Amino acid sequence: MIKKSVLLLLSLMIMLSSFASFDVSAESELEVPRITLTTEDGNGVNLKKSDGYVNATVNIENIDGTTLCDNVVMKVRGNSTAFDSIKKKSYNFKFSKKKNVLNMGSGKKWALISNVYDPTLARNYVALSIAKELGIQYTSDFKVVEVVVDGSFRGCYLLVEPIGTGKDRVDIDVDDNNGKNDFLVELEATRVEDDVKYFTSNGLRFAVSEPDPPDDEQLSYIQSTMDEIINTIRNGTKEEIESKIDVESFTKFYLLNEYLKTVDFNFSSVFFYYKDGKLYAGPPWDYDLSSGNVNEKYSSWYASSYKTDGLFAKNYNLYKWLCQKSWFNDLAKNELSVHCHYFANIASENSVIDNYYNTYKNVINRNFTTAGWKPGTYYVNVMKVPLATYQDNYDFYVNWCKERSEWLINYFEAEPIPNPRYEQLIEQSFSPDASDSNVNDFGLYEGFKYKGLDLLGVQLKSKNINANAVKFVGVISSELLAKASDYGFVFTKTDKSTQEAKENADKLTVENGHIYSCLDTKNTMTGDYGDPESDTSYKYVTIAINNIEDNLAFVGRFYVVIEGVTYYAEYTDSSETVYNGCAGRLSDFGVNFGDFIGEG
Repeated sequence: MIKKSVLLLLSLMIMLSSFASFDVSAESELEVPRITLTTEDGNGVNLKKSDGYVNATVNIENIDGTTLCDNVVMKVRGNSTAFDSIKKKSYNFKFSKKKNVLNMGSGKKWALISNVYDPTLARNYVALSIAKELGIQYTSDFKVVEVVVDGSFRGCYLLVEPIGTGKDRVDIDVDDNNGKNDFLVELEATRVEDDVKYFTSNGLRFAVSEPDPPDDEQLSYIQSTMDEIINTIRNGTKEEIESKIDVESFTKFYLLNEYLKTVDFNFSSVFFYYKDGKLYAGPPWDYDLSSGNVNEKYSSWYASSYKTDGLFAKNYNLYKWLCQKSWFNDLAKNELSVHCHYFANIASENSVIDNYYNTYKNVINRNFTTAGWKPGTYYVNVMKVPLATYQDNYDFYVNWCKERSEWLINYFEAEPIPNPRYEQLIEQSFSPDASDSNVNDFGLYEGFKYKGLDLLGVQLKSKNINANAVKFVGVISSELLAKASDYGFVFTKTDKSTQEAKENADKLTVENGHIYSCLDTKNTMTGDYGDPESDTSYKYVTIAINNIEDNLAFVGRFYVVIEGVTYYAEYTDSSETVYNGCAGRLSDFGVNFGDFIGEG
């Protein structure tokens, strides 16, 4: 204990002294969290993967002013990115006990991804964002951070939950029945590591991630289970396959990887987990060599990945058999149709890519100025030869995603389809008459209750966000929330006038619209609202909608479904007109609706 305390004290002294010569750390306000790693011998910048874990301290400063400082061990992570010639290393750091880092859940091990092969620094961020849009379970949480190692500013990194098991990671039971229950495996075609157990099934080679490490009986159990599952995928009927795999997770994972065309899909970093008697696809991992960032001359495999047209993922791992089934391709088409608007606009202004750049452009700039990395550096022969400037590389990436979206949507003949719940909302909505005298600040009627439980309405706020975006908050009593089978937001756009939109709110389809369900997506946030001492507690649910055009009205609702009946919130404009279905124009959003509660 004394030794650890002395190490922590010495490391803090080194850390503080290094700050004196480090201009970025002297800024009064952080734009993103800063992670400072200080090694015991002060040589962290020159660490090699062969060095393994070394003693260090970590100081994690959040933008809200909170800090976390503790002893850790750290090491260089990755494979090709760990080459001695790569100076911007990725790292793992590990606490002795689980820590909740930056509100991302509790875990011992954390990964700092350098994105050194991606001159845009965006691909992993965007890939994980798409995975969350699709609702792929156990997708790692992630945050853009800046990293300092032994006083040296290393630039922009992505802090990510590494793939592993636990309550806040992949929640499977790897201990039951002497470890012969659930498991986590990674497709690993050729790589050999001393502390990893491998097996081959149907010509595919896997590494066992959990249990770690498996004993001989556990390894035999995992291999025989995978043999049975893959044989069923190859030769079984639809019903037999559905009994062995979670088809929904396989469909979502396929769409993600088919869109991104990651070259590793037949090689490494492809995970599957077995839970409660079924195999699940995911979680997703490692997308720096995707979305066109590959050397098309390296091999025919890479040439196919580089192009924006053609199918790719269907040819590899378990999908080379699964995608031969017409019913599975129909599911892929349906999944793309559900998220059609998202994919169609992924490269548009205010999309996930554009928002990434606009949010973190100063951090990106410091990566290529203060930290000194060059966007045109060609690190390894499997990556695309980068263009000279960040803007050139960014433009290439945006255009690749745009063309890929267009090709994939056209190939599958995908069209936006209504959320089945939306039809229920239209048919079973309940909306009593209103008058100016009984509309509260949230736009819903006083006394609008379900068996005595309050459902409050929708609040809009455009301050401090893009002019073509708006944030919403729905407020719902905790008791009602506990009874809800579904709740969230449904939005669409229309070229009708505001008045026409209001009058036709119940008739509009969700074509080209935004559909959000709080039980289906992590694009929302819930929190407490109101007086905690009151008899009834409330939860707020927030969300942001982008790409709302000035000349279009929008129509939407905050809804709660209970026992087959749907209750809606409504929007009241500056003239105290109640819009049934939240119809309004951007010009209405300038009205002061009160302070926005929560962040979407």
